[in-house]
This record gives sequence, C-alpha cells and structure tokens, in this order.
Amino acid sequence: MRVFPEKGSCDVEVAWGVEARGPAPRAELTAYLADVAQVSGVFSPDGPVSWKRVPSLAPFLSAVAVAFPEPLPPGRRLTVTFAYTLSPGAAATGLAAMNMSAAPDRMYFFECWYPTIAPYIDENAFVRAGQKPPFTLTASVPVGFVFITAGELASMADDGDRVVYTYRCPAPAPFLIPFLAGKFAHRRVDAGAAAIDLYLMGNEREEETTEFTRFVARSAALQARLLGRPPPARLAVALCEVGGLARGFPGLIIVPPGFRRSWRDPAVASTVCHELAHTYFGNLVTAYGPGGNEFLAEGLATYIGIKTAADVAAGAEDALFAQLLARFMGSDTPDAPIVQIRPMQNVLSGEAYNKGALVFNELARLVGEERLWRLLGAFIARHEGGFVTLEDFRRLVREEAWPQLACFEGHRALLDRFFAQYLDSTALPWVEIAAADHRALGRCELTVRNRGDGFGLAPMGIQAGKRSEEHSLLIAPGETRSLSIARPGAGRIDCSVDPRGTFLHGVRRTSMLARAADLRRKGLIAEARAAYQDLVARIPEDGEAWYGLGRLEERAGQPARAAECYAKAAALGGQDWLPTWGWIREAGCRLALGDKERARALLRRALAEGNDTFDARREAAAALKAIEE
Repeated sequence: MRVFPEKGSCDVEVAWGVEARGPAPRAELTAYLADVAQVSGVFSPDGPVSWKRVPSLAPFLSAVAVAFPEPLPPGRRLTVTFAYTLSPGAAATGLAAMNMSAAPDRMYFFECWYPTIAPYIDENAFVRAGQKPPFTLTASVPVGFVFITAGELASMADDGDRVVYTYRCPAPAPFLIPFLAGKFAHRRVDAGAAAIDLYLMGNEREEETTEFTRFVARSAALQARLLGRPPPARLAVALCEVGGLARGFPGLIIVPPGFRRSWRDPAVASTVCHELAHTYFGNLVTAYGPGGNEFLAEGLATYIGIKTAADVAAGAEDALFAQLLARFMGSDTPDAPIVQIRPMQNVLSGEAYNKGALVFNELARLVGEERLWRLLGAFIARHEGGFVTLEDFRRLVREEAWPQLACFEGHRALLDRFFAQYLDSTALPWVEIAAADHRALGRCELTVRNRGDGFGLAPMGIQAGKRSEEHSLLIAPGETRSLSIARPGAGRIDCSVDPRGTFLHGVRRTSMLARAADLRRKGLIAEARAAYQDLVARIPEDGEAWYGLGRLEERAGQPARAAECYAKAAALGGQDWLPTWGWIREAGCRLALGDKERARALLRRALAEGNDTFDARREAAAALKAIEE
C-alpha cells in the first residue's frame, strides 16, 4: 500500500489465494470491496485478468466480477491480485466512510473486502466465507507520518523520503481494516492494568489524556477478568481530530473527537467499552449467518459495554439499559426476529444493538449474571479463533445453564422457550400490576397480568411504608397472578413492575403502526387490516391506530366502517392533529353515506374547536363550502 496524504488517496494491492470448490469448474469470482474503492486492475501470475463492475448485493460495498483466463477445476488454487485506489472522491457512504477524512497532515480510512468465487454472495455464509484470514500489511508513507492499522507493528524502515511500516495480524482479522496515516505523536502510557501505545494529534491536556487512557486500560482488564481471559498485553489508542463513531479492532481502538474529554458520561464510556468488547466478540470469535452476526457481535458488545462501564457514575447501568429500552420500544423500524436479520442489514438503525443487549440482560435475569459471564467465557474458549452460529450459542447455554434453572418448573424447556421467543419471534411480555388495598384485613392484594404475547421473568418493586421488597415472577402470556403482602399499618403501599426500567416488555406500538401504514400505502388491504386490527386489539385506546384503520377502510370503499374508526380516533386523540382530522375525515365518510347534516356538524366543530395542523382549517372550510353550495 502507498499512502499519499497530499492527494487524499491510498493506492492498494491485495493478493487473494482463491480455490474452486464444488463439483464443477468455476469461471469467475465476485469481489466485494469498500464502496470508496476504485479498481484499476486485476492480475494473476500470468498477467492481467478481465473484470467488470456489477451490481452489489451487499450494503456499503461495491462489486467487481472477475473472469478467470480458464475455468478453475475443483481444488485448483489461483492467486488473484487487485489493484485499487481508496479515494474520498468515490461514493463515500455507509460504514466505509464513517470516519474517513483526508487532509495534508492526516488520512483516516476504513477498508473492507469480501471475496467469493460464487457469482452471488451466499448470505448464510457471508461473514464466514469472506472473513479475512490472518494477514501481513505493508504501507509506505512520507517521512514525518505515522502509519497505524490493526495487528502488531513488526518493523519500520526508511525508504528515501518515505517510511515503510509492516504490520502482522495473526488473529482472525476484522471486517473493517483501519488505515490511519498522520503526524501522530506517540508515547507509551503505563496504565497499570495494561500498557498502552497512545497516538494523538493536536493539543492535548496531559491530565485529560492520561485519565482517559487509564479508564480504557481498566475497562479492558475488567472485561478480561469477567470473561476469564488474560489481560491484553498491549493496547493501541489513537486519538483522532475528526471522525464519527469509535471503532474497535484487535488491539486498537480509534477514538473520535470529544471522547477523551467526555468519557465520564456513561453513554460515552459504554461506547468505548463496546468497542473494547469487539476484541473478543466479532474478532476473536466471529459469528456468521442471518441474525447471529449482529446478535453475537453487536448485541453482545453493547451489553458488555454497559456492564463494564457501569462504575463511571452511580446508577449508570440501569439508566443505560433504560435508554436502550426506550429507543427500542419507541423505534418505528419494523420489528423483525433476530434470526431473520441478515448480516449488515439492520446495523445502522440500531435495532440489533438495542434489542440484542436487552435480550442478554433478560438472559442474565434468568440464569444469573455470574453464570452468564462464565457462559461467555466458555463460549470464547470453545470457539476461539473460529466461526459460530446462533445455534452454537444456544447449544452451549443449554448445556451449561440447565442446572441453574432447577427452581423453575419445566426448566429444561425454559431456555428453548426463551430463545424461541427472543430470537425466533418478535413476541414480548407486557406486564401490568394493580393493587387492591384491604386496610381492615391488614393486607394488600396485588394482581399481576401479562397482556403481551411472550413470557417473562418480571421484576416487581413493592414499597410498603419504610419496607422495600423486590420480587421476580415468571409469568406466561395471558396469565394473571395474585400476591398478598402485609400492610405496614397506615403506611402507603406503592407497587410497580420493573422499578429499574430495564425489563424488556411492552408493545412496540410505533413499529406496529409504521408497518400497518406501510402495508396500507402499498395497497395490501388484507395485510394492512390485520396489522391495524392487531394493534387496536392490544391497545384499544390508540387514536392513531384507529385513524389509520379508518384511512384503510375509506380506501377500501367502506365509508360506514371508516366513519366509526374516525369517530373513535377523534374521541381518543393522542397527537395534536387528532381529533381535528378525525372529524374532517369522518365528515367526508358521512357525506358519502348521504348524511349531510352530520357532515356539516363535524366540519363546523373542526373549525370551532380544532387544531389547525396540516392546513386543517382550510380543508374543513373548503369541504363545508362545497356542502353549502
């Protein structure tokens, strides 16, 4: 690789050893590269090889089809070398450009590639087939520049007005390979828990930087201890002046602006610890296949990030899980089972990160946190340096965790039920609690009901006068349970489900509403009707859902049904545009049914009492004028 900061580009050559497999000869391979890559040539030992750009089936990657000089017989190997340029002038979108920057004194790139000798990528083996093997990377940069990438620095050598760096990455290599070239200052920091090679640019306060690097070292050592691993021998931390999210690689964490000054913020601290966790999950153990990649890499890294950053502030852990829960439950991204999420499909929306971490939190609630850490340590030991699927993880948990669940009836089936619910479906519990106070009898009766379609180990908090209690109740969908607690005399009793706000339960109303509206816009009447009816069955008081159902029925030529839905939407309200638009829409349906008086009354009400959103007054006035004429 040759790096030219003054031009803002990297010239790269990558040699791949490819082997034809299967019963028939292979005539071509398809290479998936970062979408900032501009291919200039493809070569074999015998000379240039013909190639062409083809549509990419993978997000954030560009695709090049290479035709072999002669079809490769099964078992035959061939070295194919790609020459290309990584340039900011290319399509700088998506993951490949998250932290990309070019300036006369620095360059940051994130490069990735996936070779496959099938014409189309096999999504079931996407990561497994394309994961980079251990590699050696050589880079040439101008004198005065430092080059940093994943792996271990093997050598530095002067070459005229340039310096040549050689890195080795003996472990399975990550999906994204970082290239950083710049005028970094380098110093080694003895952080106690782990030695750190610190690379920084610009003016840094010594105290600020030292405290941050010590936090990184402590967090890395804590993760190693919890997972039963030896602490990292050395970490490289690069403090960059520009960039997006921090990115994690084996032995290297790249930190964007502001992180070293705000790491005491629990959200920032958990992000740093998330990236450190990728040393193990996503790199040391690589998940593949639909669902497994995001859940066993990003979901697990998010969970570990929160757990290992919890000491930066009191109550940080509960607050961070509560934020995840709020984001997940309030997201309008259509819900999908984890097993159906294809690699790279749902990463940027955050769904796999948020739900994945919350599912691990529920697993810790079920088997115990200490047991879960031992499970994760066993998971690494069993699959170190290899590839895993969701089924590998399920199998290990079944083997190791069953004895811990003996307190639950049917405990041998409980884990299968857990995984089927949280990974194979979108079912969730939705637990509510009500209290009936019987002062004369000296007790309070609690009624716990699960309105959802999934089971859950529901945490309940009870505050009875000065006495505080916490209970966990395993409750099935549709089940109602009763508890009785003694009253503390005349003291007040407060009861709540999930006092810490970390229990994964409820209804993803926004997601359900977005899905129903999308089906309606696509004209899929039967599917949209079922989606809306499911939502109003779960939340009969949802005015927006009734309004959407009304739009659907009106479009389907059912004005009477639509009028009923609009009337309910107007009565229930919710958003500021309801009930005004409920009255206006119902008026149109009443007019279609021949009831001019009712339509006139509704429009006048909209003008007198309504909220003028989305030109509601103009719409109502025009409709009323048409009736009067």
